[in-house]
Amino acid sequence: MQQKAKANMKIGTGIMEAFTRMPVETEQLLREFIDNSTSSYYDHQADLNKVVDQQKCIVTIEWDDSRIVIEDNAYGMNQEEFYRALRPNAKAEVYSVDARGKYGLGLKYAALNLGSKYTIETSAFGSDKLFFAEIDLEVLKTDIDEIDYTISDAWISKHFTRITITNLSRTLKETPKKGAKKTGKSKEERLREAIAQIYQYDITQGKLDVFLNGKKIVYHEPELLQRKDGGEFFSTFDDSFDFGGKEYPYHGWIAILKKGDVSNAGFMLVQKDRAIQLNYRPEDLFGKSNDFRYQRVVGEISLDGDNWIVTFTKNAIKWDDFGLEDTFIQSLKDNKEITDIFRYAKDYRKNKENITVETVKKWQEDIKKSFSSAKVDDSATEKKESSADKNEEVKPASVSKTHETKEENVCIPIAYSGVDYEFEIMPAVDPTPDTPWIKTQAKDAENNKYRIVINVRSPFFEEYSDQKSKKLITKMALCVALAQLASKKAGLSGTESQKFIEELNSILSSMGKVE
Repeated sequence: MQQKAKANMKIGTGIMEAFTRMPVETEQLLREFIDNSTSSYYDHQADLNKVVDQQKCIVTIEWDDSRIVIEDNAYGMNQEEFYRALRPNAKAEVYSVDARGKYGLGLKYAALNLGSKYTIETSAFGSDKLFFAEIDLEVLKTDIDEIDYTISDAWISKHFTRITITNLSRTLKETPKKGAKKTGKSKEERLREAIAQIYQYDITQGKLDVFLNGKKIVYHEPELLQRKDGGEFFSTFDDSFDFGGKEYPYHGWIAILKKGDVSNAGFMLVQKDRAIQLNYRPEDLFGKSNDFRYQRVVGEISLDGDNWIVTFTKNAIKWDDFGLEDTFIQSLKDNKEITDIFRYAKDYRKNKENITVETVKKWQEDIKKSFSSAKVDDSATEKKESSADKNEEVKPASVSKTHETKEENVCIPIAYSGVDYEFEIMPAVDPTPDTPWIKTQAKDAENNKYRIVINVRSPFFEEYSDQKSKKLITKMALCVALAQLASKKAGLSGTESQKFIEELNSILSSMGKVE
């Protein structure tokens, strides 16, 4: 039998609408629901674990073009809890010690940020009642005071909460620019990684399973850089500081990633075994985005005690502007275990730097000698270039600020297939892992003078950081540039030869990023 009841919705709907437009990351919105599920499960774990074949909290998220459905196997809600879940300004009077729903946007605001309409359906453990309601932002805008919800009969063995969100304002689909190649991870892959990081403790301890579109989310331990003795660049720490008459204790670990990964590097700030903030990277410690420390130093900081207050969006600590964060950062800088890892990372980068003009000058004679025996037969150039090919030259060189240097670049003369080439070697300045390994530019094409911009920090060459390897990589770049130009003279169109170089750079970059 179905009954109807009413829930008080009286609140400034303008406030509610404003919350729906907040620029909140998708994983932050989804963790509102997962937090509610895990809190409900853990608060009643003794009862729930008596159920056959149920030893963990399970949250499933199905997301397609038309709706998002989030369902759990937690304790469910009784009528009082359901009523409170509907009201925009209602919170529980009492929370358990480790409750994760104590802060945050709340179910209402998170749902309406994802879509303008949602339904909530729930049945509590041991109850024979099922509660259902529909919330529509357009209806709320009419300043209604109450909404209807229904109470119907349910199997007493059922216990769950299901949220269905429609009229979506977000999508998991990619919207690439026309003609652009897909690079990096998809939205769904990035979302999986973020959820795995946020709930890594629950997942690795076997307390929680989260499924996104039928696929289980798995947490992968980061692969760390090894020392020469076989150990890892890894340290633990346990410290505290005083601020405003209060003690702020913290503990955690810090390490150096084997491969640079901007999306996963940085500290993860943790509270109650759940990540509050990912990629916390104070510039005083990590430097700027092109810094090795920014890309490689990783760690976790568990914030202990009750003095650490979380923002209402649960994605950062509430620092305010009174010096708390500055004091925290100084405490991190004063900790030897932490600063040692940052120092190792900084020193390690020295071998990871790109080549310099000064270095190339030292190699100059050796490089010239290597190419002194290059092919001098001119039979390969008998085929004349077509008029179309002449218009497909390597792009003219233009020195941008990125490539400016105070030193004069080294020029290497190479005679090959009856042509006297001259290659100016220009080290790429402040390259990132995405900077191409090689870029050929025409200085004076009629006289076969070219500039090669080289980046030996391309991810494919990650493990070849000694000077001997860098010299070999530089020689290889010259070989590729020479082959590119010679193949054009042999009949390959300029467009095709340039496309070959672009694909080569793309392959080298992507292969170096494979875990």
